[in-house]
Amino acid sequence: MKKTLFLFGLVLVLLVSNAYAQTYLPSINIVLTQQIPNPVEPGQSVNLEIAIENDGYSAAENMVVEFIPKPPFSLLQGEIVKREFTQIPATGSIKTTYRLYADLIANTNDYELEFRVYGKLTPDNYIKKTIIVSVQGRSELIVDSVKTVPENMEPGGLATILFKIRNVGTGTVRNAKATLTSVSDEIIPVYSAGRVFVGNIEPNETGEVSMQVSIDSSAEYKTYITNLQMDYNDENNEEQSTIFSVGIPVTGSINLDIITVEANYNRNKIEIDVANKGTTDAKSLEARLIVDGETIGIDYISSLKATKKTTFDFPLIFAGSGQFVIDFVGPGLEENQFTADIIFDFVPQGDGGTSSLLFIVSVVVVIVGWKKKWHHKLPLFKKKR
Repeated sequence: MKKTLFLFGLVLVLLVSNAYAQTYLPSINIVLTQQIPNPVEPGQSVNLEIAIENDGYSAAENMVVEFIPKPPFSLLQGEIVKREFTQIPATGSIKTTYRLYADLIANTNDYELEFRVYGKLTPDNYIKKTIIVSVQGRSELIVDSVKTVPENMEPGGLATILFKIRNVGTGTVRNAKATLTSVSDEIIPVYSAGRVFVGNIEPNETGEVSMQVSIDSSAEYKTYITNLQMDYNDENNEEQSTIFSVGIPVTGSINLDIITVEANYNRNKIEIDVANKGTTDAKSLEARLIVDGETIGIDYISSLKATKKTTFDFPLIFAGSGQFVIDFVGPGLEENQFTADIIFDFVPQGDGGTSSLLFIVSVVVVIVGWKKKWHHKLPLFKKKR
């Protein structure tokens, strides 16, 4: 009986002692009170404010709080791993701040950071505490480059536009879709109304968007504006949309050709008909006829439209060899030259009379020379905010 009472008393003392210890001895806990920014992006720094709380009814003396660095986080330069606190008051708390760096390789996730709390003289007798820090990447797209195939887009033709879309953010772009729309009737997307599925684009990676467009025959030499819209889901699975304003240059080409070389006896002139078989206008045309090394005439017109022709007049000569030269300005304000070698052998028509019989012996060689002095380069794209 006495033994039983002794054991009962011992158990009672232990229970009371444990309750006393839990109530009156120090009880340390660590709580995250603030994260700036929240969430933090990979590749950025973050400030963590923590509260070291003492839930017991007696003060904690000479305590050490040690941060245990683990990937993808590391302390910034100047930050102290171990921090000593002379006293943490009963039922009170002390706040301190850590500055950390989140590595670029960090994925979107919640990460557990570890702290160890122990007495200054008993480092091996520690308790482990953790807090949770949120990391979330940010998706950001830019147009890296624009390329057209063929390089010179001409009116009346088809072209493929290749867009390189780069993810310069820190989060994955998911299920991206591209839509091309034109703000004018001259550039018309073909196939699936200009919609293309791109898929996922990881940070610092590039996706390619290929669109085919039709250029109307009425298109002029200029840059036509189109809108490229990228729709995707971000790291938080929220739908995002970015619109880029993209300039599509239509250049066209100039293709001059001699149609006829005729003698007009009534006007005492040589008439040379020249056609522009290209897709854009030639400007400021100055034509010269050089015979036996001597310029015998100059004629000028302000422009020759695509698919049109004009006539240049020069003094009539009946025989000889000559060179026909046209200097003109192209659509990019570049200076160009067209050259043709000609042999004349016209038959005189008596007193001229009313006859307009015209005869060409030969146009020997046609040489097109491009003397490009400068080219006006047009902007390809800009991002619309």
